[in-house]
Amino acid sequence: SWYTYLLLAWMHEVPDLSNKAGNGIRRLDRYDQLATYVLGRRRGRAVLLPFQLIVLLGVAITYTVVGGDSLRAFALFVNPHLAMGQWSFYLIFGAVQLLLSLLPSFNELSIVSLLGAIMSVAYCIIAVAMSASVHPDKATMNYAPELVERTPIERTMGIFNAITTVLFAYGGHNVALEIQA
Repeated sequence: SWYTYLLLAWMHEVPDLSNKAGNGIRRLDRYDQLATYVLGRRRGRAVLLPFQLIVLLGVAITYTVVGGDSLRAFALFVNPHLAMGQWSFYLIFGAVQLLLSLLPSFNELSIVSLLGAIMSVAYCIIAVAMSASVHPDKATMNYAPELVERTPIERTMGIFNAITTVLFAYGGHNVALEIQA
């Protein structure tokens, strides 16, 4: 939530009288630093790591699935008769993620920020163009989802989708302290 995000931002700097260079302020730039400061070294890591790992894995899986699906949608938009399976797009997107993770550091690569901005604008243009080009039949649209019959598997997947949405939203908090650093 916005409140927890603000709490993290406010706890980013704490008083530390032994730190003369930092004017008596200690900066907690990482979640593990914050947790060990509040709960102690051992308990802080024991409490933090399982939750942080679950959130990061959920966000990584979500990014890969959404990126692969978007890549597939774009490829099918360009070539409607494409015969590649859905998993191949997940693998392609995952390979791109892996190559980007091998870069030494994003701090010195200002071109990455420019590339990210261009990709964001391009993604929005692609989404608008694809939405404008697709005209579904009026009979297939349903604005009352509670009237749609769902199987138990579809309900289960809906629950997982809701949990993933929450994890995805919480994933933004993971970078809050990193951005302030």
